[in-house]
Amino acid sequence: TVLPIGQLKTLVTQSPDLKFWTAELSRRDAVVELERAQGKPDLGVTVGYKSQDTEAFNTSFYDTSTNPSTSLGQSRTRFDKGRDESFVVEFSIPLPLFNRNQGAVKEAEYQVKKASAMRRAKEVRMYASLYAAHEVLRASVDEVESLRSDVLPHVVSVYEATNKGYIAGKFGYLNVLDAQRALVNARGQYLNSLIEYHQANIRLERLAGIDIVQTPSTDTQGTQGVQ
Repeated sequence: TVLPIGQLKTLVTQSPDLKFWTAELSRRDAVVELERAQGKPDLGVTVGYKSQDTEAFNTSFYDTSTNPSTSLGQSRTRFDKGRDESFVVEFSIPLPLFNRNQGAVKEAEYQVKKASAMRRAKEVRMYASLYAAHEVLRASVDEVESLRSDVLPHVVSVYEATNKGYIAGKFGYLNVLDAQRALVNARGQYLNSLIEYHQANIRLERLAGIDIVQTPSTDTQGTQGVQ
C-alpha cells in the first residue's frame, strides 16, 4: 500500500535537503545578531594608580583596562615628599561614536532573506516532484496488479489452449502466432509497468528518506519466455 500524500509531505520536511537549509538559516540568523552586537559602542572603564617622582621625573602608571586610548577621566592626587601619587578612573569610548555597523547588518539580513527564499524554492520543487512521483507510483501499482492478476493469466491461458489446438489440428499456425504476439505484448507491458513502479518508488524514497511501499508481487506467471 502506498503511503498517503499528506504523510509523505510530513516526511519530506525531515529530509536532509531541507534540514540543511534550516541549519543554514539558523547560522545566518546568528551572523545578523553578531553584526548587530558589533554595531553597539563598547564602553570601557579604566582604573589605575599613578606614581610620579617629582624630583627624578620618573612616572609609574598601573592600568587595568584593555583599550584606554580614547578616554575621559578623573584622578585624585596626593603629594608626599617629592612624590606625586594619583588614583585614576577613566572611561573609554571607541571612535567613531556613531558607527552602528549598519552596512554589515544589512548584508547579513539580506543573506537571511536569500537563504529563506532558496529553502522555499527547494521545498516547492521537492513537493512538485513528490506529487508527480506519487501519482506515477499509484498508477503503476494498479497497472502491475491488474496485469499480474488478470491480463497475464488470460493471455497465457489463450496461448496454451491455441497451441494445444494447433497440435490437435483445430487451429492454424496464424492463430498460434496471434496468441503468441498477445502474450509477448502483455509481458512487455507488465515489465514496463514494473520499471515505472520502481523508478517512481526510488524518487519517493529519495524525497521521504524511508522505504515507503512494499514491492508488489512479481509472480513469474506469464513472464517466462515463449518457446
